[in-house]
Amino acid sequence: MFGFLPGRSAPAPKDGQPATVAKPVSPTPIVVPTKLPEVIVPSPASSPAATPVRTPKPTPETKPVPAETTDATPAPGSPERAQMMESLRTPVEQGYSQRVRFRVTDMKVDRDMAAMSVESIDPDSSDKEPPPVPGIPRITAKLRKTDGLWQVVDWNPVSNGTILAKPTARPTTPPTPRPTPVVQLTPIPQPPPPTPTPGRTVRQIRFGRKTDADLLSNSYPRTGVRMSFGVNYSQGGTIVDTVGLNAAPVGSFSLSVQPDGRVQFQVYDPKTASAGRISNGWHLLKSRTRLVPGRDYAVEVIVANGLYTLKINGTREAELDLPTRLSGQPIYLGDFPGDASWGPKYNIHQSIIGTVTLDYFGPLQR
Repeated sequence: MFGFLPGRSAPAPKDGQPATVAKPVSPTPIVVPTKLPEVIVPSPASSPAATPVRTPKPTPETKPVPAETTDATPAPGSPERAQMMESLRTPVEQGYSQRVRFRVTDMKVDRDMAAMSVESIDPDSSDKEPPPVPGIPRITAKLRKTDGLWQVVDWNPVSNGTILAKPTARPTTPPTPRPTPVVQLTPIPQPPPPTPTPGRTVRQIRFGRKTDADLLSNSYPRTGVRMSFGVNYSQGGTIVDTVGLNAAPVGSFSLSVQPDGRVQFQVYDPKTASAGRISNGWHLLKSRTRLVPGRDYAVEVIVANGLYTLKINGTREAELDLPTRLSGQPIYLGDFPGDASWGPKYNIHQSIIGTVTLDYFGPLQR
């Protein structure tokens, strides 16, 4: 028997036959799977027996990680860090007219650029935590590395986050000085340089004022030279000088006793690198020994074969490999007289106060 289709009537029964009632047809239930089966995608291989490839689940996009900047900050006590401190010390000491030592509070280095913040501390203190230098605030500086040496690009004193004005430093490009007479404590005629005899005093001068000066020589060997002096001083200053505050020719030099008693010899050559070069183009040799006022010392400088040597009482105190020859400019004992044209605005008179004995100045003895 067939079930009735909806919307149609059942056919009438024939005579004598009982009516047949159609049983309702139960609808087949639709089973909805609770979990879809994994889709298998055939591999692109032409063979039907190829291994099916499973479709991977999508993964979230991974953002690229930026490259890290390498911090090449020189370690405390390293030669590179010491050279950075020395390049900043020079303009700070010139600006404030006093010696300083730095305690680094912050330093960042990125390739050939550096920024740092330092505190000026007492250079003579032996305390574990030296006190700050009065009158000098915190210093911030930017440096650039050129030809393997760090040079100061700019520096500023800072107080409570405010940038202060720099103190007035000695100028580096002065005007042409006007001719001035040489000031001499004791006028001494200039004879030809004699051949020294061991133990013999060639010349002895007592410098009693910072303006005292005396012409030592108009000419001398530019290399292969030795200069020897006896020094007994009461106040530090210049022993010999060829340039003073004026624009320095290459090879200009001076010898002096610093305020801390150390002897310093310096040569100017801004285009040559050396272990003693500072940012303004001068190359320094400093003694380890600190001279005591009122005592006698023998100070000697030898220039030969690209090597500068500084000796105190016959002991080698410092050496510097430097090919630069001396300038050959006139050399003066005591104050350099050409500085007088600068006037009282600057610290122009820098003669040592005390007795200087010239023992020898001339070619190296064979």
